[in-house]
Amino acid sequence: MKICPHCHLEYRDDDRTVCVMDGATLEETEDPRIGKLVLGRYLVDGQLGAGGMATVYRAHETTNGREVAVKVMHANLARDPDLRERFRREAKTAAALAHENIVEIFDAGETEDGEPVIVMALLAGRTLREHIAEGPLALPIVVSLGVQIARALARAHDLGVVHRDLKPENIFVVEDAGRLIAKLVDFGIARARYDKRLTAAGTMVGTPAYLAPERIKGKENDPSSDLYSFGIVLYEMITGKLPFLCKSLPAYVIAHLDTPPPSPTAAMPGCPRPLDSLVLRLMAKDVADRPVDAHSVVRDLETIRFLVGAPTTPPATEPPPRPKTEPPRAPQAITLERWERRALVLEQMLRRAFRDQEPPRELVGALDDLRDAVSELDTLRKNRLGRQRTIDDVDAEARESRERLGHAVHELGVDLSQAREGLLKLRAELAAREEQVKDLEFQLAELRRKLDDTQVKAEQGRSAAQGALAASGTRVEELRRTIGDKGRFLLEALKGHPENAELVADLERS
Repeated sequence: MKICPHCHLEYRDDDRTVCVMDGATLEETEDPRIGKLVLGRYLVDGQLGAGGMATVYRAHETTNGREVAVKVMHANLARDPDLRERFRREAKTAAALAHENIVEIFDAGETEDGEPVIVMALLAGRTLREHIAEGPLALPIVVSLGVQIARALARAHDLGVVHRDLKPENIFVVEDAGRLIAKLVDFGIARARYDKRLTAAGTMVGTPAYLAPERIKGKENDPSSDLYSFGIVLYEMITGKLPFLCKSLPAYVIAHLDTPPPSPTAAMPGCPRPLDSLVLRLMAKDVADRPVDAHSVVRDLETIRFLVGAPTTPPATEPPPRPKTEPPRAPQAITLERWERRALVLEQMLRRAFRDQEPPRELVGALDDLRDAVSELDTLRKNRLGRQRTIDDVDAEARESRERLGHAVHELGVDLSQAREGLLKLRAELAAREEQVKDLEFQLAELRRKLDDTQVKAEQGRSAAQGALAASGTRVEELRRTIGDKGRFLLEALKGHPENAELVADLERS
């Protein structure tokens, strides 16, 4: 099929190379969606790329001219209810997050054939994977993009959303006035607390090179799993390669579970120690050893920013209300006006061609049908513009509400993060106090034991001495009686002799 890039006339099974209306060179297209309306509003201009789940097209909104990207799920996958649900959830989740560093979702629905569609902002740039493929990124860029990615994760986690497939392919880098802006995309397998589960417990979902150890063990995904993947992304940005280079899923499983993460400094000596430490903490095997949340990572990276001279990236703040403006003149209106003029020209051509005779009925009928179609199209265009203004007003109000609420969520998230860190410090201090108490209690118990041992030994020594003393006291009494008895016997026997009178006197004096 060929199509005119100006008036979008289609030429099927035709050898023409230029449009009969405006002479524009016709463009070949094998994709039937090109040149067609999607969701009744978005005219598909061309294909941007295709992936395993969907094809992405460049399109523009016919009622206001805004350029968008249209993501259409492959028809063969659209029959799977689980995959359709993932696709639906991507649109719902990303739209609710409403953050500068998360791709903006404008619309969602299905084609006439029942294929799910997501309409999102058209991003001009490259994926982070394409940047890393050229080699390690400059440290200021690493930190600047890292801050933005961490902010996007913080917003998602604050709203209860875990991305579950964070990797360079899902991070788009846009250049705006010399500033590099990271955009987190593809929430196709993200899980929100308000959505039903799409995978059985214990099922690994994501890319093996970025899976957190707890996910491999089949545990429930939580924000810390995204932080582990983010640590690997940071390592790649710094070094230009993965921390674990494996050739199979089992090898990745072993690496994530058992192999200590390599230091970025080993591969890139110029990496500042605080950045090296942060990456290693993010890739810690134990969840408890990682930063408390993405807000904590933002604070760490903001500190590191000054070490590497990274440009300041101010966080999104609560915006002022957006003024409501009339939508710009739409390309479809221009096309309609051209066809109104063409109808008049075709009528003149018909009259001139059959000036002296009645024009053929089929030509007159075709001209009437053309006029009726143009008139109906004009009516529809006016109605559509009115409905578009209603949609724009609703979208603007919803966007402002999301941004205000998002700002409030951010403020509470920061406070919660700081409270978590404070709680960790208190727990660490409490643990230290508990260890001190245990140590003092142990020392006191040891002293008590030694005191008890001393007392036992003293009692044992005293008892032995008392026994010996008692035994000797009995002998003393015996000897005293013997001495008295013998002395009295001798004195009585000898003191009667006159020659002993003097000695008897001495004895009495003694």
